[in-house]
Amino acid sequence: MRNWIALMVAMVFAGCRGTDRDPATVELWTLQLSPAFDEYMAEVVGQFEDQHPGVKVKWVDVPYEGFTQKFIAALSAGEAPDVVNLPADVVRQYVRLEALVSLDSLVSAGQLADYLPAAIDPMRVDGAIYAVPWYLATKVLVADSVALNAAGFSGALPATFDGILELARAYHLRTGKPGFFFNLVVDSYLLQVLESEGISLVSADGKRAVFATPEAARVLERWLEAFRRGALPRESLMAGHQGGIDLYQAGAVPLFVGAPQFLRLIEQNAPDRLRRTTVAPAPAGAAGWKELDVMALAVTSRATNRPAAAALAEFMTSAAPQIAFSRLVPVFPSVRSALRDPFFGKMDSSLTTRSRIIAAEQLLHARVLRPSIPQYARLREIFKEQMLACFLGRRSPAESLASAQAQWNEVLAEP
Repeated sequence: MRNWIALMVAMVFAGCRGTDRDPATVELWTLQLSPAFDEYMAEVVGQFEDQHPGVKVKWVDVPYEGFTQKFIAALSAGEAPDVVNLPADVVRQYVRLEALVSLDSLVSAGQLADYLPAAIDPMRVDGAIYAVPWYLATKVLVADSVALNAAGFSGALPATFDGILELARAYHLRTGKPGFFFNLVVDSYLLQVLESEGISLVSADGKRAVFATPEAARVLERWLEAFRRGALPRESLMAGHQGGIDLYQAGAVPLFVGAPQFLRLIEQNAPDRLRRTTVAPAPAGAAGWKELDVMALAVTSRATNRPAAAALAEFMTSAAPQIAFSRLVPVFPSVRSALRDPFFGKMDSSLTTRSRIIAAEQLLHARVLRPSIPQYARLREIFKEQMLACFLGRRSPAESLASAQAQWNEVLAEP
């Protein structure tokens, strides 16, 4: 059965025109920034309007929940915004639905060259750029240094997943407690692990799943063995990132991987635990890649004034607005010129500063580790089901991967 999104978007190109809009007004949709960043957005919009006399920006903030339905409905009614905020991994989906326009001739060459390659690469479809990267996020390794030292572990924390699993097993042998929380099933972090280990999930054209390999089975076997031996808690199967924070705050695990902003939650909920905390670069697989999340801005095919819409996307992703945003929330700019600001390199004694600098430095070794394919949410559910079967002992790693790959290929073969 065809995806319902494709069916609805087909209406866009069946003569539906929608309401005429003033070409001097650029409508911008963002994802869940209001009310926390109302002041910031008002300032950025005001600066853009000052630099572009005669152009007005209409800002609309949309919640994450229900965004896809709202955007598709707006497209099908011919009432889509001019500029839309999208996660990087869905850009290709909307390009295939002809909902976005190429920005190669609309955004300046200097700006395009300033974006981090790993941030802008997911925006390329068939050689053309259909969105520009906005703010970025990556993770760090959070560690209870007191608990680790008490168990006899000191020095630098491991830089690889294999090293972390080895440390977690040794910690469990010495203390009887699990050493590391990792989201094995709920958010399917193991998909990113495979990519970080150099194992592709899908073929280059995105039409076939290719991850059921002996190498992938060996990787999964290492994680399964660590779980069976108690190095990872049972909650790793059924808890998401909040479960990791909760376990860490309660002193149940000394290590987990999380976004820098999680430190604020620990500070609020367990200040004593924060005083025991240190941070280090996130672990990576054999390929060395760390996970990168990218928020993007794209110009829709319904934009009334495409040059003005592209100018807004370019301005919002330029250095000064991105630096200002990063000072408000622990996210990172997508342009090199912004990352050269002292804010991302000047160390002090605070844990927040250390986590920010570590995360900023590892952006050069990060990439989007989720395949940019329209059916990804559905495919992730299939993978989760197979991983749960594996870690509950119902299937071997090789059997789980083979079953997941076969089901992925059935989905990918659908028209």
